[in-house]
Amino acid sequence: MRDPRVPLRAGAALAAALATLPSPAGAVVRLAGEDVTAIQAAIDASADGDSVLVAPGTYAGDLRVSGRRIAVGGRCAQGEPCVVLVGSISCDAGGEIALGRFDVRGGAEGLVLDDCAAAVDRSRISGDVAIVADLGAAGSLVVERSTVSGTSAGVQARGGARVVVSGSGLSAGDGYALDAEGAGAVVVRGSRLSSDSPPVRVADAGSAEVTGSEVESRADSGGDIDAGRVFVSRARWSSAAEGPGLTASGEGEILVLHSTFASAAGSALRLGSGEATVANSCFRGGTAGIALYYGSAVLENNLTEGGLVGVAAYAGADAAVYNHLFVGHEVGADGRYAQVRVDWADFFDVAADTWGEVSGTGWAHFDPMLADEDGDLAPGSPAIDAGSPSPAYRDPDGSRNDLGPQGGPRAERD
Repeated sequence: MRDPRVPLRAGAALAAALATLPSPAGAVVRLAGEDVTAIQAAIDASADGDSVLVAPGTYAGDLRVSGRRIAVGGRCAQGEPCVVLVGSISCDAGGEIALGRFDVRGGAEGLVLDDCAAAVDRSRISGDVAIVADLGAAGSLVVERSTVSGTSAGVQARGGARVVVSGSGLSAGDGYALDAEGAGAVVVRGSRLSSDSPPVRVADAGSAEVTGSEVESRADSGGDIDAGRVFVSRARWSSAAEGPGLTASGEGEILVLHSTFASAAGSALRLGSGEATVANSCFRGGTAGIALYYGSAVLENNLTEGGLVGVAAYAGADAAVYNHLFVGHEVGADGRYAQVRVDWADFFDVAADTWGEVSGTGWAHFDPMLADEDGDLAPGSPAIDAGSPSPAYRDPDGSRNDLGPQGGPRAERD
C-alpha cells in the first residue's frame, strides 16, 4: 500500500509514461481512442502504475479515475496536446493521476480532484473553474508546461502537502488565477499568472515561493500571500487598479529579492505582519512604493519611483532603510505613524524628504542617472560608490556600495 504521506512527483515513472515512452517496469500500457467509453474502460481496467495512452482526436464526455495511480496521456509524438476532451476529468478515493498532452475543455469544471493527487504536464485545462482540487492532508497538485484558464477561476486548491506551478500560464476572468489555501507549500516558478481580479491568493500556507514569474492584475490588486515563510525572487508583479501590487504577510520570514512591483493607484508592495527583508528591487506605486504595517522590515538597495510616498510605515511598524534611491515622490519617507530610519539614500526630484520623525544619516540630493527601469546606473552616476561605507554593504566586487538595486552584497549584474 502506498504511503499517503508521499506526494505524487511529476518526474516519477508515472509521468515518464506520458510521452508515449515505454511504461514503467511491470506496468501495462493500454491503448485507447475509439470514444470516451473505450478510454474509461481502459482506465477502469488499469492497476497502479499502468498507463493509458489515448489516440489523437476529439472526444466528448467525462472521465473518472478512482482509487488508483495511473498515467493518462495523449499518444503525441511531440508538441501541442493532441487529445481534445470536451468534458471533464475527475479523480477521487485516494487516487493519483498523471495527465499529459490533453486539452480538457470542461463546462463548469475541467479537472476535479477529491482526495486525489495530480501531475499535469504539457496540457490545456479550461472551464468556469479550470482545476478544482481538494487534496486532503498529504496530496499534491503539480502543473508543469501547461495552460490553465478559467472564466471565474484558474486553479482552486485546498489543503495538500504542496501546490506547484512551473513553466505554465494561469489565467482567470473575474476570479483568482491561483487560489491555494491550507497547503504545506505553494511554489510558482517560471510562470505567468493574470486575471481581471487579484491573480493570486495564498492563505494559511506553510510556505510560499514565487520565482522567475510574472503576475499581472488587469483590473484589481495583484494578490495576497499569507504564509509562514514568503520568498519572492526575480518576479514582476503589477496591479492596474487601486489595490497593492502584492500584499505579503505571515508569522515568519518574508524575503523579497531582485523583483519589480507596480500599482497604478495603490502601494506597489504592502507588507503585513512578519519580519521582512527586501533587497535589490524596484517599486512604482500610486500611493506608496513600499507600505509597511505592523511588522518590521529591513529595506536594502532598492528604488522607489513615482507616486505619493517612497516608503511609509504604519500601525507601530519598524522600517530600516539602507542605500535607497527615492525618485519622483511627493515625500520620500513617511514616519508620522511608525518608526522609520533611513541611512545612505538619495532623494531626487522629491518635494519633501520626509514626513514626521525620520532619523538617519548620509542623505544626498542628486540625479542618480538611471539607465533603465531596473535601476541600473549610467556610467558616471553620482550614485556609484555613494552608499554606506561599511564593509557589510560592499558590492560583490568589494567596492563601496552603489545606491539602488544594482548595489550591495546581493547585487547581480550582467
